[in-house]
Amino acid sequence: MRVHGRDDYVPVPDFRLGPGAASIQRIAGLVGVVGLLLCIVGLFVSRQQFFQSYLFAFLYWGGFTLGGLGIIVLNNTVGGGWGVTSRRFLEAAMRTLPFLV
Repeated sequence: MRVHGRDDYVPVPDFRLGPGAASIQRIAGLVGVVGLLLCIVGLFVSRQQFFQSYLFAFLYWGGFTLGGLGIIVLNNTVGGGWGVTSRRFLEAAMRTLPFLV
């Protein structure tokens, strides 16, 4: 089947998370809140160390996000079929871009 003039269309199956996902999301949210509180405590304990750690984390996770964006842009620019298998992973990496604040 041709979609938008391309032969490399891969349909995505309809996938839903099970009932156990809600508890995992709550635990992950709790871990995130505790981590945020520890960051605030670290800001008041050692301001210089906090900003060094923040810069390192920003560059580390920003590398994944912007790297995924760059590979997707490159794949769309050259129009190759080589990015079909990794496209979903790279799109998921790009979705973390708003969290890099």
